[in-house]
Amino acid sequence: MTRLLSRAALILGLVVALGALAAPLAAFAFTYQPAGTLKSGSGTGHKTSTNWAPGMRFPIKDAPAYLNSQVYGNGGVYGPGGGQCDKANFSYPWWDNYCEKRSWTMPLCPSGKGHQGQDMRATTCEKNKWWTVATVSGTITSIGTYSVYLKGNDGRTHRYLHLQKASLQVKVGSKVSKGQLIGKVSNEFGGTPTSVHLHFDLIASVSGIGTTYVSPYNALVESYKALIGPPPPTCDAAACAAKSSCGAWSACGGFSDACDESGSRSRTCTTYACSAGSCTSSSKTETGACSRDTDGKEVAPWSGWGSCGGFADTCDESGNQSRSRNVCKAGKAVAESQQQACTIDTDGKQVKPWSSWSTCAGFDDACDSSGSQERSRQVCKAGKAAPEQQQQACTVSTDGKQLQPWGAWGVCAGFGSLCGEVGSQQRSRSVCKGDAPSTETASRACEIDKDGIETEPYGPWSVCLHGEDPCKGVRTRKRKICKAGAEVAQSQSEPCQGAGCGAAGGVDGGSGEPGGALDVSVAGGDAASSEDTAVTVDDRDTASSGDGGVVGPDAAAGADAGAVVPPPASPSGCQASPTRGAAPTGGALALLAMLLLATLRRRREKIPCAGPDTRAP
Repeated sequence: MTRLLSRAALILGLVVALGALAAPLAAFAFTYQPAGTLKSGSGTGHKTSTNWAPGMRFPIKDAPAYLNSQVYGNGGVYGPGGGQCDKANFSYPWWDNYCEKRSWTMPLCPSGKGHQGQDMRATTCEKNKWWTVATVSGTITSIGTYSVYLKGNDGRTHRYLHLQKASLQVKVGSKVSKGQLIGKVSNEFGGTPTSVHLHFDLIASVSGIGTTYVSPYNALVESYKALIGPPPPTCDAAACAAKSSCGAWSACGGFSDACDESGSRSRTCTTYACSAGSCTSSSKTETGACSRDTDGKEVAPWSGWGSCGGFADTCDESGNQSRSRNVCKAGKAVAESQQQACTIDTDGKQVKPWSSWSTCAGFDDACDSSGSQERSRQVCKAGKAAPEQQQQACTVSTDGKQLQPWGAWGVCAGFGSLCGEVGSQQRSRSVCKGDAPSTETASRACEIDKDGIETEPYGPWSVCLHGEDPCKGVRTRKRKICKAGAEVAQSQSEPCQGAGCGAAGGVDGGSGEPGGALDVSVAGGDAASSEDTAVTVDDRDTASSGDGGVVGPDAAAGADAGAVVPPPASPSGCQASPTRGAAPTGGALALLAMLLLATLRRRREKIPCAGPDTRAP
């Protein structure tokens, strides 16, 4: 058994040694494809052995670096998939991608078009971390949005693309020495970012062609070899691994507890492996399984009797108590227990705590603020749960409590003047105040339109005023109405005749001329009412109105005509009538119409009249 373990340890040590050797070799075992060898499907390369920049410095400051395609590699547009940071993009061998499929005119490429230079990745996929340096001494001639041009003292232009512009250590016109910092590898590409890499190319004069982009691949290979130096010394891995050995096993231990029967043991193994060309050793502790028998082993002695428990409920006084110890059985600690009866006194023990105080209640009325509230709990009495209550006085604030909601708004009143239009209106509600009902009122402004309301009725007619012709006079009367919030006077006029005018058998105030018209005019802004009707009489063209008045073609009209007044009355208050038997001339017809209208009005007003006989002739 010991020999088998030793052999296994030896094989394991050899594998570890070979793995340790492979790690440094992977970092320094630089391999590359020949110039002009492109990834399959990416185009036809330019096979050449020319080094267009002998002695130049590798453009990325630190190794390792990896030359391969950004477009046809992992994560590229035409690549096999994956991401730009895939491990495959950061491994050897190098691949040339000068003349890779592009649209640029390239005289040295077999297809006449292709990629102008070489893409390369720094040690890791991190952008803005790895510095680039001047490949030759020279002058910075141009800096674009993502490019830096270095005109070497050898006459060739060395171009760097996709650097972090914010990291640039040079500016146009700067004189630089080979190895001087330029900027950091990034993914800047104008407005659209590219993958994290450095595009490097060379521009040189070619016989028969002129100035053009030449292959930088061979110059990059030689400068990279100079950067990383020769490979490290080698080590005989098999001979080194044969020195590995292991010591004796320790006693069985490492049990999880006192009864655990499965433990472990350990030994130290020394492994030899090649590292950086030397055979070096490392120690490692190995562990193995082992076992023991623990059945019947007392792990812990009897404990003291436990608390009295096992009650039916909180107030139960009869219970039991137990004690236990631990012993080992089948590799596990198991408990052995004993029990005995016990009692406790629970009187007064709280079963349920005091409840919250109830809502304050028991008020005399809706506005009463003094009430009472209760709370309760449960306690043990003689082994049973029993209720216990408390009561206390309480108060609430009822001020402002609404008993009845707001009523409707009242009539608009309280105007500043008889014709004032802006007043106020009120409403009320019932609320509590000081433990008693109280009325609360609210008011607001209001407005009504009083235009046209009569504040003072028409006065008596004035005397008949006339000029040289006593038969053509005018008399007036006035009243007061509201207009635009103010009290204004409104006048009314009508034609009248002086004494001695009129046809035979007529009365004073009649037309007196056949075919004449009596025009009753209105002053003011109110429409005529049923009791104040304007009448125009013309015996040539008459029509009966709804009020019994006669309306002719010259009747007064319009919304601002004001109240219309009936024909003039006799001094006794009754309308004059024509003399019985008189000829029905034009003036007489007008007087008859006026008489009819006055009679209708007297009937409405119930005013008795003892005038002349009004029967028709």
